[in-house]
Amino acid sequence: MKSVILSILFIPLFIFSQQDSAKTYYLKGLNAIKIQNYSLADTLFGISLSFKHYGNVHLNKAIAKEKLGDKKGYCENLLWGIYYNNKESGTLFCKNCGKADTIYKNGQGNEAPKDFYLFKEITYKSEFTNPFMVKTDTHNNSLLSSIKDAEILTINNDFNINEVNAEFPGGVSAMIDYMKRNLNSPKKVVEGKTNVRVNLKFIVLEDGSITNVTVTNITESCPECELEAIRVIKQMPKWSPAKFNEMPVKCYFNLPITFKPN
Repeated sequence: MKSVILSILFIPLFIFSQQDSAKTYYLKGLNAIKIQNYSLADTLFGISLSFKHYGNVHLNKAIAKEKLGDKKGYCENLLWGIYYNNKESGTLFCKNCGKADTIYKNGQGNEAPKDFYLFKEITYKSEFTNPFMVKTDTHNNSLLSSIKDAEILTINNDFNINEVNAEFPGGVSAMIDYMKRNLNSPKKVVEGKTNVRVNLKFIVLEDGSITNVTVTNITESCPECELEAIRVIKQMPKWSPAKFNEMPVKCYFNLPITFKPN
């Protein structure tokens, strides 16, 4: 006896926290650099930065840009590295991109001798970028960046967050048809008077395959329903995977299934 699906609700949940995701893609980018796949490294570092900005990520993205022959992207990412306190980015910028003009100032914001200053304004200039100014204290820690007679750096953002949910092939209606064809109600449900709902949770991997199918609620009245629901989910065809910035990512999927008596 085929079951009747009363409700199918799915809620994709990306399993990465921002910090963990940034680190994950950063490490993947470093591995790509090791095998000299600089295009992939550039993409992975970009995804890492879409979660959270770190100076060392911008530095390595700059290195990938340089290997790809993108001098503008190289210099721009070095400036972002400077902004996020990566000192090596500043050294490389002055060596390969342009120059840095430094003005020392006192507490009133007036110019001061080099040996008697409270903070300094460093303006980085290059033919490849807009002028960019960073304020640092006496310990070279970045203060709030500001602009003086210059526009703040704007990087062409190729990595706007773009999320695509995992999907059963053909969409929701095709999934419902699949359930109707393949899901069988256990005898105790067919002959009973109440509905039985099984809440399932599983992971759709980057290649669309399904793994880690588990039941998240207790259905003491019908353990057979749990087994049947798990069986059908495991036998599903491969899904279209979730994507983050056009790259496949694994995601959790919640799928409540209700068995209904005849």
